[in-house]
Formats: sequence, structure tokens, C-alpha cells
Amino acid sequence: MKTALFISPHLDDAVFSCAEMIRHLVTDGWKVIVVTVFTEGADEHALRRLEDLDAAHLLGFEALHLGFVDAPFRQTGHVGFEEILFGWNTEDDAVVDAVTKKLRELINTLNPDRVFAPLGVGEHVDHRIVFQAARLDGSVEFYEERPYAYARGAVELRLRRLGVIGIDFDEERMLRDLRDLPFVRLYSSGGKLLPVPSLPDEALWADAKQMVADFRYACEAAKCYASQYMSFCGDEETHELLEKRHGLFVGGTEERWERTWILRKMETTS
Repeated sequence: MKTALFISPHLDDAVFSCAEMIRHLVTDGWKVIVVTVFTEGADEHALRRLEDLDAAHLLGFEALHLGFVDAPFRQTGHVGFEEILFGWNTEDDAVVDAVTKKLRELINTLNPDRVFAPLGVGEHVDHRIVFQAARLDGSVEFYEERPYAYARGAVELRLRRLGVIGIDFDEERMLRDLRDLPFVRLYSSGGKLLPVPSLPDEALWADAKQMVADFRYACEAAKCYASQYMSFCGDEETHELLEKRHGLFVGGTEERWERTWILRKMETTS
């Protein structure tokens, strides 16, 4: 039996983003493991861990919880929506090292045939930490995180910040979309939503894979995380509208599309 490992920053990210990919692999006879990194923090995390087990039962994957502490609850935690999205402090460097070590141990033990990790769309500090920790080799497939990817251009912004060449997008439209997302309207204090550009340390190529998904099934899976669903997706009607707009942007149809990326360093000649 082949094994696929999905690395999820929080207790919902992989399922929100990859429900169809997970179902497709399970249906094809793969063993699918979803390992969530940041699973501790507040009392609510106990409920969220149970919600993750509900999703595991529905989709047929095995759930592993690594027990790292969510960004707002760490000793030098990130306070406020904008800081959680775009901040970084010295403790985060140590968290990257710890998460990297744990993921290396896990991958060496499981020896998965495919590894999926978050791209870091939306720039949430925990997503960026997991992205850095997961870049173990060139075979990792990076998935686009919902709901951040619902902002048209958010994926492209992330790719450009990573150093992927040939990336262009409508910044004004992306910011308009981003500000209108349910979780941004709920949590944002009205501060700056676009991170300060930084120069990448390498130039990359990016290859995309995408597949059509069943929205109703993905919606049912997302609703397993009842404590998070309304804030991230709105009601079901809003969720469907966001998916249709995203589908037209990514795949040209009003269907749910799930997309992953392979990042490759550019070969340079002297």
C-alpha cells in the first residue's frame, strides 16, 4: 500500500484545502496520513482535535497531532490579526528548527511515497514555519491554502515572494478580494494587509497540478470543523460563491479546483 502524507499547520488546513485530493488517494487504495503541527494552545484546541478526528472518519485518513503550540499562545506569541499573518520573532526561528526535526523523523519513519505541505498562501506565520520545515527535498508538493487562496492573486503573490519567475497578478483586485473574505472582515483591525516585499534568496521555477473537486463533498468535510467553518468560509452559500469565483480564476469553470505546486531551483550558468 502506498502512503501519502499531508502536513497541515492547523487542525483544518489540509482538509479545507485538499479534501478531494485526500478522497481520491483513499479511493485509489492509498494510506493517507494527515499530520497537524500546531494542535495545542487554548481550551478550544481539545474540541478542534475532536473535529479533526471527525474529518478523518469522513475522508478515511489517519490523523496525527504533533502538539506544537499555536502562534497566539506561544511564550512570545503573536498578538493581533496582522501580526499573526505577517509577523516573525526570534522564537519562531527555534520553532522552525523543532518542527523540521520532527517532520524529518516522521518522514524517515513513514517513508511516504508522496508528501504534501502548505505553500504559505496568506503569509500566516505558522504556515510559513511549516513551509520552511517541509522543504526537505524537491519532491514535496505544496498545496494552496483555503481560505487565503480565495483572494485572486494571493497564490501568485506568495510565489513571487518565494522567487518564482514570470509571476504577475492584479494587486488591487487581490487586496479587494482579501479584505472581503469572511475571516478578514471578522478579525482584521483595518491594518496593512499586504506584507512588505522582500527579496528572495533564490530564483525558482514552479509547476502546477490541478484537479476538479466535488464542492458538496469538500463542503461537508470542511463542516467537520464546525468551530472554524463560519469564520473562514461564511455560510454555505458564501462558501460556494467563493469556490465558483476561485474556479473561474484557476480553471476557467465554476467548479472547485484543487492545485499543488512543485518548486524547482533555476539552473544557473557561469
